[in-house]
Amino acid sequence: MNVQTKRANLKERMVDAASRQIAEKGLSGFRARDVAAEVRCALGGIYNVFDDLDTLILHVNANTLDQLQEAFSTATSVADPTSRLKALARIYADFARGNQRRWDALFDHRLAGGKGPPDWLAARYALLLDHVIKPLKTLFPDWNDAVLHRRSRTMFGAAHGLVTISLQKRFFGLDEVQLRQELDMLVDALVAEPAAR
Repeated sequence: MNVQTKRANLKERMVDAASRQIAEKGLSGFRARDVAAEVRCALGGIYNVFDDLDTLILHVNANTLDQLQEAFSTATSVADPTSRLKALARIYADFARGNQRRWDALFDHRLAGGKGPPDWLAARYALLLDHVIKPLKTLFPDWNDAVLHRRSRTMFGAAHGLVTISLQKRFFGLDEVQLRQELDMLVDALVAEPAAR
């Protein structure tokens, strides 16, 4: 096994270990030394593979997004565009519930200096929105790309907000059955012939 292969293997093991640590303890309980202990390397070994701990967390978040993307892909078999949007909203809620600490890390992790995510990670977020854009384009073929992208963000954001307050049991959070019903209602409301401006 050459040096590059060993490094790639160690990187994968570190990301897997970090994913498990975040899934068990959340972002606030995540420690580099726990990852080092799990993969049996010196603490400094992490920084030979990743520039800093933030970069390791970004790779964990990328894996979480890849898993969500895979879950979203199961909705492509739903032909009716409104039904597909409802399926996506339910998948999102189910994924968040089943992977709550890792899902929280997607939104709770902040880079120093208010920096946004790197391009390679932002591209994964864009892939998620593509799942929303496609059925919207079928429903509203006259919408241009700018409107489609804006409305997809609005729809995603609305569903995300409802899922977030429900899973955190804050404010007006809903139980699992109510959340599914209200996500369906939300989709119906958002596709009810909105004006494209």
